[in-house]
Amino acid sequence: MSLADLRRRAGARDATRGLSAPPATPRAIIEDLRWQWALYREDGLAIRERVAFLGLRVVQRLAYNLGWFVGGRD
Repeated sequence: MSLADLRRRAGARDATRGLSAPPATPRAIIEDLRWQWALYREDGLAIRERVAFLGLRVVQRLAYNLGWFVGGRD
């Protein structure tokens, strides 16, 4: 079943009713950063690179959540 099929059957709003943005609470972000830190360490990245990638991860996470809320208003 494709996305077009879902839209035809239930309408665009009904098909996405159960979806919600992932949490962007400080706790959720910290847990995500810990997980990413472990993955970066496993990959053998230098500490400087790990910190840079974690900074990008925070920006990515906040931008993703902002997109959910801005896009929901349209």
